[in-house]
Amino acid sequence: MKLLAACALLVATTYANPIPSVSDLTNLNQTMTLEKFNQICTIMKEMFVSKGYFPAWAVDPICSLDDETKNALVKFTNDFHAGKLPKPTSNDELVKMMTEATQKGGDVVKSIRDTFYAKRDTLPQRLIDLQKKWEKISFASADADRLTWCTNLAAHAKEYVKDIDSLTESEWAAIDKVFPEFVKMHKSDAAVLFRNLIKDMKDEDLANKEKVKNLMQMTAGSFIGKTAA
Repeated sequence: MKLLAACALLVATTYANPIPSVSDLTNLNQTMTLEKFNQICTIMKEMFVSKGYFPAWAVDPICSLDDETKNALVKFTNDFHAGKLPKPTSNDELVKMMTEATQKGGDVVKSIRDTFYAKRDTLPQRLIDLQKKWEKISFASADADRLTWCTNLAAHAKEYVKDIDSLTESEWAAIDKVFPEFVKMHKSDAAVLFRNLIKDMKDEDLANKEKVKNLMQMTAGSFIGKTAA
C-alpha cells in the first residue's frame, strides 16, 4: 500500500523550488545536492507533514541531521541512481547499505523503520500482511532510473487499487489509530483521482513510461494545488 507515496517521494527528489510546479516532474533524474536535500525537507514539512499527510516522526529526524551526514546520504542517493550500488531487496538490506555509507544516517533510518514496524504490528493481521506484500513489491520494483522505478510500480497499480478498495470501515479505523496520515493521504482528492485514473487505464498504458509520467503529473498537479492553497 505504498505505491502512491513511493512515487511521490521519488518525484520529490527532483524538485528544485520550495514549492514545486508540475513541470518539475519532467526530469526525474537530476543529481541530488545538499541544497536539494534541504529543499525536499522544506517540501515534506510544509506540504506533507504540516497538512497531516505524512508523519513528523518519519521526516524530522532525517531533516535534522548535520550537513556531513546529509552529504553522505546525498552521495548514497546519487551513487544508487548512477547504478553504482546494488539494489536492496529488503528494509534490512537498505539500512545496512545506508549504515555503511553513514553510521549516523543509518541509525536514524533504522530508528524510523523500527518505529514504523512497531506501529504496524499493532494492526490486524490482514493489514500487516498487506503492508508486507506491498513493501516486498516496492523493493522488487526498485531501479536506478526513477521513472523506470515508478513504471515498475505502476505494473501493480490495479492490484494496489483493488487492495485499497477492499479495506473495510473497521480496517480504516484501525489504520487511523496508528497511521492517521496514511488515511488522510489516501482519502485526499489527489489519491482518489489517482485511483480513478488507474481504474480507467489499460494494462499496456501502465507499462508505458510516458503515460506513467503523465499519470504522475496529473496526480501531483491535483495534490500540489490542494496543499499549496
